[in-house]
Amino acid sequence: MTKKFRPKCVQFDRQMAFTSTGFVVPCCWIDSPGGRKDATLKQFYQKDMHIDNFDSVDDIIDSPLYKDWFDMLVNKPELAPNYCKHFCSTTSLDKHPTKTSLSTEQVDFDRVIVAKWGEKYNSWHVNNLKFMLDNYSGIKYNNFVVFEKDTFGNMYNKLEIFNDYKDGTNLYLDLDMVIYDKLPNLVRKDFTLMYDWWREEHHTPLNSSMVSWTGDISHIYKKFVDNKEYYLKKYPTSIDEFYYHEIEYKTFDKVCYSIKEHEYDKEPMKGFGLCTFGQMQHLLEDGWSGWWSKYLNS
Repeated sequence: MTKKFRPKCVQFDRQMAFTSTGFVVPCCWIDSPGGRKDATLKQFYQKDMHIDNFDSVDDIIDSPLYKDWFDMLVNKPELAPNYCKHFCSTTSLDKHPTKTSLSTEQVDFDRVIVAKWGEKYNSWHVNNLKFMLDNYSGIKYNNFVVFEKDTFGNMYNKLEIFNDYKDGTNLYLDLDMVIYDKLPNLVRKDFTLMYDWWREEHHTPLNSSMVSWTGDISHIYKKFVDNKEYYLKKYPTSIDEFYYHEIEYKTFDKVCYSIKEHEYDKEPMKGFGLCTFGQMQHLLEDGWSGWWSKYLNS
């Protein structure tokens, strides 16, 4: 039966990918040895396309290279690379055209999401997190999303993620996390976050450095925006307090520990694959070193 080329990045909801080396490419299938060697696709890995040369992802997509790329897919699809045709060709009998029958690899998450706004984190932190995710976690995912909206000017920006991504399986990670070993199954149906088992409870025992959910949990965002000023005044310094007192949630088992009081350890704690550097993220910067250094993207 004849197959028809149907580019998913144009006709469906296949999202772009952010590579561990700092490039935005049309989809995650391209970020592979075969994709990087293709005469057309390797243009997305040129030095002038590195994210450090742009102010935002929107600027990258608005570049001449991307404009020509999408124009070709829409108006002259026969010129598309064979590599793309391999992954995005379907028959009329395909019930799920956004998935390819060529891959039998189990995917854990439809998307992994990180957030970057303001000046606290930069592209290195994004590249570093993706590097560790790809090399140590064992997690398989379709899309790596860099969320950059700065609507509220503070940590409550994270709530917009729940409003923007209302389908599939999702994993959010803070950029000050260090992944150093394989992680357990983190897929969750309900809104699930960590609890700080390593410290006293204080105002909240919760920690939203890692959040997992499936489908639509935009009710969290809507509850906040419907009474934004009240919640900002009641919980001015901690979004986790908002979750703790206002939202129905579930928590992971002990899947992570904190670098606090462990910054001088010679090796990472056994039994985990994840460590949060929250409030001590400076240890990830140049001039600091520890057991974590060998896991970072140099």
